[in-house]
Amino acid sequence: MLHLLTEFRDTITMSQRLIAAAHVRDTTGAFTWDEADRFVVVEAAFLKVFIAWETIQERSFIEYLMGIASASGSTIPCFVQPADRAHASKLLIGLGRFVDWSTPDPVRRLANNFLANGEPFERILASIHSDLMDLKTIRNAAAHLSTTTVQPLYALASRKLQRSVSGISAAAFLLSTDPTSPSGSTIFDGYTLVLDAAAHSIIHA
Repeated sequence: MLHLLTEFRDTITMSQRLIAAAHVRDTTGAFTWDEADRFVVVEAAFLKVFIAWETIQERSFIEYLMGIASASGSTIPCFVQPADRAHASKLLIGLGRFVDWSTPDPVRRLANNFLANGEPFERILASIHSDLMDLKTIRNAAAHLSTTTVQPLYALASRKLQRSVSGISAAAFLLSTDPTSPSGSTIFDGYTLVLDAAAHSIIHA
């Protein structure tokens, strides 16, 4: 199970490294890349982290269905006995085309159907439900620019930045300083810390 967490954290580190590289300044203090290019990198880096979050949920869920112990040595009671990992994946998909790992509620329902008390997913996803919905709002705005995606982004930015916001891009929002952060970290960094803690808890259940 630990290798799943390592891969997830490697993606976060890579994304942070790419963002830093895109924001290098020359000797005069000017950015070497223009804003449009920097923002492309930021949004691509965010999407990589978002996909990595979906991936660690799916792969750890399947491992728990297979009876694999958590990184702390605990075995999660399971209501099914899949023949192999491919069979476990089919059980999760059911009669649908795919599992929506981007939204917490479907994952929590699956957890309660297949794992005793829905653990560890039920408790962890419930505790960060608001953050996960925020992340999906950002994902939608970064991946599908339209009036139906930017308005929720503006509302989210206004709430998080504690001021009225409109016309902001997903990248600009992610790079904004979190007004609630004592260390002055960015919105991007704050959300990655939330995901990292959740991933750690899932893997070490």
